[in-house]
Amino acid sequence: TSSPFDITGGVATTLSLYSGGGQSGSCPNPLPAPIVVLVTDANGNGVAGATVNFAVVTGSGSVAPASGMSDGSGLVQTI
Repeated sequence: TSSPFDITGGVATTLSLYSGGGQSGSCPNPLPAPIVVLVTDANGNGVAGATVNFAVVTGSGSVAPASGMSDGSGLVQTI
């Protein structure tokens, strides 16, 4: 027989765009799809519980929420 065990990701090392890149829009309308990023450890495993801050760097748009915590797969999203 075997005993149950948990596998968890290590320390967050990489933040990458997962989906929602390349969009454009006009204020005050939201983008058509959320911007989703993936937080991974050195082995490429998703890291849960990592805080990601989002900010607009060009233009007059906004993001909501401005920060989020990665889920069990390492994904975080904003609009």
